Amino acid sequence: MIKSIDLSNFNWVQNSLAKPGTAQTLSYYIPSSFDAYCKIFHSIYEDPNHIDLKKSHEDLLQEHLKTSKNIIPSSIFQKEFDLNYSRKVTWQELAQRYNFPFNDELSGSKLIKYISDPDENNSCPAYLKGPNLGKLDFTELSNLSKYIECDSVLSYYGILTDVEKGERIYECHLNQLNNLLQGNNNWSPTYWWNDKRDWIVWTDYDQCYSIVGGSEELITNICKDKNLEVLKTTLNKSVN
Repeated sequence: MIKSIDLSNFNWVQNSLAKPGTAQTLSYYIPSSFDAYCKIFHSIYEDPNHIDLKKSHEDLLQEHLKTSKNIIPSSIFQKEFDLNYSRKVTWQELAQRYNFPFNDELSGSKLIKYISDPDENNSCPAYLKGPNLGKLDFTELSNLSKYIECDSVLSYYGILTDVEKGERIYECHLNQLNNLLQGNNNWSPTYWWNDKRDWIVWTDYDQCYSIVGGSEELITNICKDKNLEVLKTTLNKSVN
């Protein structure tokens, strides 16, 4: 059963964060009470039918304008892939393909900078879809959940995931997380943790990675998962 609980259950997280300052590091978003941390990079997919790797979304727009007076940007910039026929491509593969460093300081904004063409209004390659902002997909969530032992999960959603619903906290069993996501427009919880508070997961609505804090053993095991793209990290690293 998924039930709403009082927002005061989130106080321990707020009280554990570093005070706001000029440097936007992970310490302002993740409690520093854990032994180790890792960064999970959200999935990216490539269209195997899109042969021209250099063609950008801007190129598609210009091609569209040559043949049609009706501009429908959503059909161009938000092309839907059939994930059954698309290939998952790792961030590390893209780092090798575009010759940029793959490390725990990599973020969505840096990725766009590395793979986009400055002569094309920084438009990203059209053959790529993702990574998801603010969302661990169901496969990633399932793989991560294998390492977490708990009876119930507390999940906090920030106001920007749904302005009408506002801040909210739910309590549910670990195997109900997929249902929780579906009831919140597939947004991952901003924070989720267990009763013992010996691990926490943070996924910001505007970031394409998630941070896990926990024991050295937990983080080491997550980093070994071949179905997740993960690197160990520290809280002094920049958010972007």
